[in-house]
Amino acid sequence: MSRQAHLQRVVRDARSERDGQAFVLVGSGSEPAIRYCLSELDSGSESESESESNQNTQTLDPTATYAVALDGERVLECGPSSDDDRHPAERLASRLVERWGTKTGTLLTPRTIPHDAALYLEGAGFSLTSSDCLERAREQKTATERDRIERAQTAATAGLERAGEILAGATVGGSDRALAFDGDPLTSERVRIAIDEAIVRAGGFPAGSTVVRVGTGESRFTPDVVLRAGEPITLETTPYGPNGYYGGLARTVVVDGDGGWERRAHVAVTHAFKSAASLLSTEGPTVHAVEADLAAEVRAFGFEDGIETSVHGVGLEPRERPLPGDEIGGDCVLRLEAAVVGEDGGEVRLADCLERVVSESEPDSKSKSKSELRSGSEPESASRPIVDWLPRPSQSLEASALE
Repeated sequence: MSRQAHLQRVVRDARSERDGQAFVLVGSGSEPAIRYCLSELDSGSESESESESNQNTQTLDPTATYAVALDGERVLECGPSSDDDRHPAERLASRLVERWGTKTGTLLTPRTIPHDAALYLEGAGFSLTSSDCLERAREQKTATERDRIERAQTAATAGLERAGEILAGATVGGSDRALAFDGDPLTSERVRIAIDEAIVRAGGFPAGSTVVRVGTGESRFTPDVVLRAGEPITLETTPYGPNGYYGGLARTVVVDGDGGWERRAHVAVTHAFKSAASLLSTEGPTVHAVEADLAAEVRAFGFEDGIETSVHGVGLEPRERPLPGDEIGGDCVLRLEAAVVGEDGGEVRLADCLERVVSESEPDSKSKSKSELRSGSEPESASRPIVDWLPRPSQSLEASALE
C-alpha cells in the first residue's frame, strides 16, 4: 500500500467517526505534515492542484504556504499561485464551497491549524473540529517508509563504524593517556567530522545532529576536547536520508578501558534492549511500559540513580508518534534509548531503531526472513508482532568492535 492510499484510508475512517466532510491542513512546504500529504502524490491519484509545482516530482516550496483538503478519495491543494494573491486557505475554502454548494458542514483539522486559516474556513460556512488522523496515519509506516528509515539508519551505522575505525587505530601517549591519530591529537571534533563525512558518503545527511560527548561532569558538553583512553566516549547521530526520513543511533565506547562501572552499565543497557524487544513482540504495549521495562532491567544490575530511558517513533521527524502516553500500534518504527550516567558524570548510552510490523494486509517478507534466519524457527503467526532491529553497528564497549 502506498503512503497516499494509507493516508486516504485513515481519513475515510476519521470522516466516518466524526461525520466530517474532509480533513484540511494548512502549513508551509517545509513542514513534515504538508510534505507527508503532498510530496509524493501517486501518479494515478485523483488530485486537483492550483499550485505551479508538480507534486509528483516532489517539488514543494519550503517557504510557501499550502492548504490541503483530503476526503478519503481525492486531494485538493492550493499552493503558491501567480494568478490569485488570496491566502491559500481562502482559495481552498472557495473551491470547497464550489464543490459542495450550500452543503457546508464539518471539516476535520489538526489541533494546531493556523488561526488565519481557520478564520477563512469558518468564514466560508464550515465548522471545524480537531482530529489527530494525520498523526495516526504517520505513526503507521508503510513498507516503503520503513525502507527509507532503514536507509538513514544504514548511513548512521556507516558513520559510527568510521568512528570505531579511528578510535581503534588511535595511539595512547603521555601520563594523561591522550589519544592521537595519524600523528595528531584526536579530538571530539575530528571524530564528529569523520562521522558526518561517512554518513554523507553512505547517502545520508547529518543535519548537524552528530555529537561526540566525552569526559566527566560538565566537560561532557565541551564542544571540542582531546579524547583520552579509559574514558567513556559517546557517539550519537540522527541523520536523514534522501527522502527526508530519519534514523538514530548512539554508542558509548572506551579505548583501552580497565572495566569498572562502565562495563557493568554496558551489560545492563544491552540486556535492557533485549528485554524491551521481547515486550514489543507482545500485544498492546505502551511507550511508558517499554520505557519502564528498560529502566527496570538496568536497575536489576544494581543501578538506582542516573538511569535515562526514551522511546518514541521516527519518520519525517526525528521524534514523532508514538510518544509517551501512547499505545504502540502496528507497522511503526521506534527509537529506543537507555543510558546510565555515573556519579562522576561519565555515561554509557545506547540507542537503536527497530520496526514493529503486525499488518496482515501488507506482510513484510524481509523482516520475516531476517527473524526466521536469526532464530531458525518457522515463520511467526501473522497476528504476532514481528520486531526487528534496523541496521546498526556492534553494541560492544570496545571501539575496535565497531569497525
